[in-house]
Amino acid sequence: MLEAAIQQGEMGEGGYEAWILLGETRNMDEREEAGMRALLHGVRKAEEAGAAGAGMLSLAISFTNESYDRGSHAMLLRWLRARYPDFPVPEETIKAMATNSAWDTHTRVTEVFLQLVRDQDAKGVLDADVQIGLGVLFYTNGEYDYAKDCFQAALSVRPKVCIVYIIAMLHT
Repeated sequence: MLEAAIQQGEMGEGGYEAWILLGETRNMDEREEAGMRALLHGVRKAEEAGAAGAGMLSLAISFTNESYDRGSHAMLLRWLRARYPDFPVPEETIKAMATNSAWDTHTRVTEVFLQLVRDQDAKGVLDADVQIGLGVLFYTNGEYDYAKDCFQAALSVRPKVCIVYIIAMLHT
């Protein structure tokens, strides 16, 4: 149905929603390559429509599921910068994304996410998407208890929306 909607040009208001949903659906069907292609297209369309950040968490999870850790780290940082453009990201972290190892980028991106969580916590804010991003980072590093805590925090705020991400992570 989603493929038919896209072929008929019925992609939602921003022209990207159907692509992102198609990518997420393909990922849940264990068709990661096709899912990543649809998500990449949806992310591009979302950025063109001024909805930067849309689909990026799903794409980061897809990259993680295929062991593209650097791609996952880059997408998570890209999502954070799109969603929180005023949040300071160290210049060294941005530069490291192009040249450094996945181990190093993981450490740097995780620290940025942790700082955002700390800042939000100090203000009494719990952003489910930030928790999902941090959970993905912990998951990629084999820190499953921390990942579980993040996913549970996300579910406590937004149970229906977040379940798609949690299911995607469990399929690996």
